[in-house]
Amino acid sequence: MANTFWSGGAAGIFRKGVFQVIAGQSAGHQTVYPNQFLKDFGGVGLMAIIIGMAVGGSMSSTGGGFKALRVGVMWKSVVLAVKKALAPPSAAIVVRYRHLGERILKSDATSTMGVIFMLYFLTYVTGGIIGIAYGHAPAEAIFESVSATANSGLSIGITSATMPTGLKLVYMFEMWAGRLEFIAVLVLGAQIVLALKPKRLRVS
Repeated sequence: MANTFWSGGAAGIFRKGVFQVIAGQSAGHQTVYPNQFLKDFGGVGLMAIIIGMAVGGSMSSTGGGFKALRVGVMWKSVVLAVKKALAPPSAAIVVRYRHLGERILKSDATSTMGVIFMLYFLTYVTGGIIGIAYGHAPAEAIFESVSATANSGLSIGITSATMPTGLKLVYMFEMWAGRLEFIAVLVLGAQIVLALKPKRLRVS
């Protein structure tokens, strides 16, 4: 049976590839079989889908991932740092970005974006390493880890009812933490630690 992915010529291949990248970034609607991601998309196409899932959609959207706004803010932070390095010490450098209106980029926004980015990146990598430890190829393990953390819904074939329980628990945690965007998870963890920590009696 002919491979339907290659039907329709170059225009059809481009359309299917672009659709799958956008789907990974937003709705997560998978129109190809899991094994086609490796067999038909190849290295560049697979990397494009992984990046799309990792970045995710816009703020307040149903898309998961790191969010496009944070990528933009981090890029603006680089621009701000370069401008400050080139400008004289007395210069007041202002960089603006748009989110529900025009805003001035401040250091607290930059630091928050950096922390969230690092938490997402570490989760992507940790989940991929665990997948590799379970015997999966690096590309497959990273794909599935990013998909789980970003809640994209795409699968390269690892996720199934028969997958090891340990890997199920890892992906479940990634989906939960990725959807809550980590800060809420850290706050919850801190509250639990504080609640379990014995209170010291104050001596009057």
